[in-house]
Amino acid sequence: MQELCLHRRAREFQHILLATDFEPPSRSAFAAALVVCAQLGADLSVVHVTEAADIVPGSDADDEDIQLGLLAKRQALHDLSVAARQAGVAARTHLLPGIGPEGVLNAVRALRPDMVVMGTSAPRGLGRLAFGSTAESVLRNSPCPVLTVGPRAALRGAEALRQGPVVFATDFDTTTMPAIFYASVYSDAMRRPLHCFHVLPRMLEGASDDGAMQQVLSEALQQAAKTSGVAAVEPVCATEYGSEVSTTVVAYAEKQAASLIVLGMRQASMLSSHLRADVAVRVIVEAPCPVMTMAFAAKGGETPAFAGTLRAAL
Repeated sequence: MQELCLHRRAREFQHILLATDFEPPSRSAFAAALVVCAQLGADLSVVHVTEAADIVPGSDADDEDIQLGLLAKRQALHDLSVAARQAGVAARTHLLPGIGPEGVLNAVRALRPDMVVMGTSAPRGLGRLAFGSTAESVLRNSPCPVLTVGPRAALRGAEALRQGPVVFATDFDTTTMPAIFYASVYSDAMRRPLHCFHVLPRMLEGASDDGAMQQVLSEALQQAAKTSGVAAVEPVCATEYGSEVSTTVVAYAEKQAASLIVLGMRQASMLSSHLRADVAVRVIVEAPCPVMTMAFAAKGGETPAFAGTLRAAL
C-alpha cells in the first residue's frame, strides 16, 4: 500500500514550490525550477518567508523601514513571476510570515507542492556546519521531494537539467529505498536515462568473490528499479568501490555528466543519524548537478522483493 501511495504521489509533479531569499543561490534555484516546470508542464509557487510579513499596517511595529523592506520583497517576487511567465511557466507568488526552516516547512504544508526547489551557497570543504540548519531541516522534514541546487551545480547552469542521466544512489536501506519511485518518475518525465548506483567498501575490492558480489548487487538494483513500475526502459545499474560514499557518488555523477542525483534520507534527528546526514550534505555541496532528496520515517514493514537477492550477496 505504501508503495502504491508513493507511486501515485510521485506521478504528479505538477506543482513546484521555490523557496527563495533573493540571494544568488536562490536565483540559481529559480532557473532550475523554470527548467523543471517547463519540461514537466508544472505550475510554480515562488515563496518568500519573512518575520515582517506578520506586521499589521498601522501597528506600533509598522515603521517606514519595515514597510519599504516589504515593498522591495513584493517587487522582487513580482519580477520573478514575470520572468516565469516569459519562460512559459504559470507562477504565483507568496510573501508569508515565518522564521527559519519552520517558516518554509509551514509554507510547504500549506501549499502542498509535489516538489520543493532550493539553493545553497555552502562552501566546498566546510561540510555540514556551513550547509546550515535551515536547509537540512527542510530536507529532513519536507513531506515531498526537495531538489537542491548546490554551488557546483549552480556554476554548471540550469540547462544541465535537460542533459545526462538521473543517478539514483542507494545503500539498500529499506527505509530510504522508496526514493527510487521519485527517481524513476522524474527520469521518465524528463526523458532522461535512469542509473541505479551503489558504493561498495574499498576493503572488499579484490576479494575472491568480487565479480559475483558486483553481479548480485547489480541484479538487486535491477529488481528494485522494477518495483517502481514507472521506468519505460531498463535502468543502467552500476556498483563501484569507494573509501568515501559521497565522493564516489559525486565522481560517478561527474563521469556520467548526470543531470540529477536522487537520494533517500531518514526523517530522524540530526544527532541520531549524523553520518547519513553528512553523506547527503556532502553530495549536495560537491555535486556537479542538482540533488533531489526524499525523507522517509523509519518504520517496520514488508521486506522489499529485492531483499532476498541482496542478502545472497552479503
